[in-house]
Amino acid sequence: MGRFFEGGRWHDTGIGPSVEWTMNVGAKCVLCGEEGRVTVLCDDIKKYIYEGELVQNVWPDLSPEDRDILISWRNKKANANWDYHVCPSCYPSEEE
Repeated sequence: MGRFFEGGRWHDTGIGPSVEWTMNVGAKCVLCGEEGRVTVLCDDIKKYIYEGELVQNVWPDLSPEDRDILISWRNKKANANWDYHVCPSCYPSEEE
């Protein structure tokens, strides 16, 4: 169990070592301004960023749109000047 110190005494967090932490990741569309968000496990983010795993290998069950949010988020973290994400609503379909 985790613990934290507050108010002059220790408190249990109630969180055991088997808890899987999640992270909300987002990217804003450069055309309409809509922000796409996806929630993923922190352990998977570590694989993607620090171990260099491919996004489709880390999250094979996510939609291509959600994986694109993760790619855009990672690129923005690596380069603050990088700002390119187009949401599915603004992306031209193959039928057009």
